[in-house]
Amino acid sequence: MKTLILLFRRKLPWLCSIFLFYLFLPCTFAQENWKPRIIATQSNQTGEVSFYIQNLNATDCQCEITLLNSEILTEPLITKDYYFIIPPATERQLVLTFFIKEPQKYNLTYSHKCLVGNPEKVQPDNFVYMFPFPEGKKHLLTQGYFGRYSHQNEHALDFKMRKGSEVVAARGGLIIGVKEDSEKGGGSIEYSDDANFIEILHADGTIATYLHLNTKGSLVEIGDTVAQGQLIGYSGNTGWSTAPHLHFVVNKPIKMSFESVATTFYGKNQVHSKLRTWRWYQSILR
Repeated sequence: MKTLILLFRRKLPWLCSIFLFYLFLPCTFAQENWKPRIIATQSNQTGEVSFYIQNLNATDCQCEITLLNSEILTEPLITKDYYFIIPPATERQLVLTFFIKEPQKYNLTYSHKCLVGNPEKVQPDNFVYMFPFPEGKKHLLTQGYFGRYSHQNEHALDFKMRKGSEVVAARGGLIIGVKEDSEKGGGSIEYSDDANFIEILHADGTIATYLHLNTKGSLVEIGDTVAQGQLIGYSGNTGWSTAPHLHFVVNKPIKMSFESVATTFYGKNQVHSKLRTWRWYQSILR
């Protein structure tokens, strides 16, 4: 009996390590694979080509597949473009199957695109936001809607913030996107894909993006639900950015794209529907 107890004590740290590994593995997997994926398989024996879509996010996604050499298929096609909306937490959904005439000779080629969000669930509700920084804090608006520098085509706002400033949810919702591993930033468009960000899906189907966050600057994970005014992360200077600031924009999903929408904010004594550049704004939570 003493021998068994001694053996158990020796093995306990190792067993605990295994338990913790499997306990946290699903969370890590979901965080790293939140973007929807197209998976295609082709059999050189039967000529069968199958397309699957994986969506591990906490919300719907939309995907489009375009066949580029459909003439090699056994049956003529009415269309070469296929559109799908896939529900959340989908491990592997079969969406298309084709057969190739000479599978030993040809491979089916295609292009594809997937986006998070569902255009069919967008129902604008004229919500009044709080500014994306803590109640009582003031920040300078350095670029507004359709700004000449980098906002020519969107209802986006840039607030001057020191690195490490607190960022809060301007509206409550579901976390559907997080990037916080980038340490790169600079004043040219080549840094566009290097920005850290948080994306929040709202009840009306729109999606808010909080951009240029600090490295390891997120306090939330995909699948979390946050309330308006809740601290979600810290501002930074990553991505296409000439100085530390927070870029805030709300988009509504449309078919295979996004369209920015104008937002209104609570002010100290009024509701702001039109913000002016180079003015200070104070955040109010109501």
